[in-house]
Amino acid sequence: MSEDKLNTIYYAIKQGLPFNLELLDTVADWHRIYILLALAVSEIIFPSKCLPFSGLMKFLGFSGSAGRSKLSYHLRKLRKANLITRKTTEIPENPSSYRIYKLTDKGKKVLQVLGINQEIIEKLATLIKENK
Repeated sequence: MSEDKLNTIYYAIKQGLPFNLELLDTVADWHRIYILLALAVSEIIFPSKCLPFSGLMKFLGFSGSAGRSKLSYHLRKLRKANLITRKTTEIPENPSSYRIYKLTDKGKKVLQVLGINQEIIEKLATLIKENK
């Protein structure tokens, strides 16, 4: 195991995050960090405080079936690590349903451990709102 990974584990444990190698593997991919960040920003921007699958696709710049597969894979890893939750919601005016995602408290703690604090998240949200 590299010294960087050991330092990350040490820092996370010091910050009070129950850390294990599976969690380290989950947050080792930048796509999953971006997903956590997108969900954190969405809590500020959207009143529902949840982001649908299509919103995550757009935020990450994914498209097509390959993008959907890639996003589904990363969301599954994050859900398994209990960093996000998923809820299926019915759309009253449409016979279909969609899935919305939200950060868990553990997911928020992971962002903090990675140095992504509330101030950074709020600045990103402001930039996104201004560029709409």
